[in-house]
Amino acid sequence: MSSEFGRVQSVPKEVEPIRIAISNFAHVKYGVKEPEPDFPPPLNGVKWFIRTDDLRDVKRAEYAVSIWEDDTGSVWIQSAGLGDLAELVSSEYGIELYRKFAKLNLRNFASRSVRERFATLFPTLGAYLAKCDESVEEVSSKTGLRLQMKFSGGFDERVGEYVLFWMTVELDVKRLDLKPKIEKIELGLDAMREALQKAGGGKWCLPTNLGA
Repeated sequence: MSSEFGRVQSVPKEVEPIRIAISNFAHVKYGVKEPEPDFPPPLNGVKWFIRTDDLRDVKRAEYAVSIWEDDTGSVWIQSAGLGDLAELVSSEYGIELYRKFAKLNLRNFASRSVRERFATLFPTLGAYLAKCDESVEEVSSKTGLRLQMKFSGGFDERVGEYVLFWMTVELDVKRLDLKPKIEKIELGLDAMREALQKAGGGKWCLPTNLGA
């Protein structure tokens, strides 16, 4: 491992069969990469990092755009970004309500109080986020895996306010040999695909079909 936080210096030999297995499972091409500047880093270093870059492949496998293993023995699967709440608020609710959105604690958007306030101000988008929460909770309960919604929010001088969100699953692969590790990753991929489908396939639902 490199001493630089979240960077990969050498790639373990097991990565190539893992990459092939993931590509075959998802029917898209994944490549071994270095984590990128906008990659949400794990708490510890990255042993290997795999992602798909072709936009057509990203659309076909939105539930698993990035997969990596950290040096605590966890494999993470991360979906494509499911939206920027700032853009959606602006386009669906207009500038007046957008100003109220900008006053929320965007850096702490995952907190219950901030989410509840957001849902009060923007019920359509709040209902969709609730549907995402319900989907990850249902699939987590069904599979015993740890699926979660993740948020990254704040202010950027180039784009202004932003709140990005996505789905992840964390898989404990400590002491697993290659074959059972791949099998567990495939379970995670299947769970992520199911959760994203239950939430609307990564697409923002209109108010008329939120309950579908």
